[in-house]
Amino acid sequence: MTPDEVISKLEKVGPPTPEWAVQAFERELGVELPEDYKSFLLKCNGGWSDSLECTWEVPEYTNYYGVRTNEISVDIYHVFGFREEEWASIEEAKAYIADQIPPSVLWIMDTLMAPGRWCLGIRDQYVGKVYFWDNDGTYPEGKDENIAEFYLVANSFTEFLEKISIRTT
Repeated sequence: MTPDEVISKLEKVGPPTPEWAVQAFERELGVELPEDYKSFLLKCNGGWSDSLECTWEVPEYTNYYGVRTNEISVDIYHVFGFREEEWASIEEAKAYIADQIPPSVLWIMDTLMAPGRWCLGIRDQYVGKVYFWDNDGTYPEGKDENIAEFYLVANSFTEFLEKISIRTT
């Protein structure tokens, strides 16, 4: 999906993010956010969806239902922005899990049905890449060795958005 298509499927979308808020957050983090993600934030100041999912390929494995597959699909529920509401605040999300998440990634979205979080690489070799953080170990091998429990989903935020679709089940 394009950024505008994703935004059109969100509920309770906030007004566009002021550029100063993104710049202040970048100073706080000590990094410059990837341009494609920054552009998305400037258009969409958070929201939520009960219909979006992201599907990506992995090495073949047997899923929870005993089916052999090489794809994982996980829902996208809250999309964080610079909001006062705790559920939609990227700043609150950052503070909430500061002691649990490596400083090389930033929690940007969460899920409703799966125990995991969508994260964006913001430092070192992870910059710009989107990862799914598996909180309970139910997904197959193939993790990046330096950030255990994180699965590479896309090499850029734009590529991640392109993997998003409307959930059919």
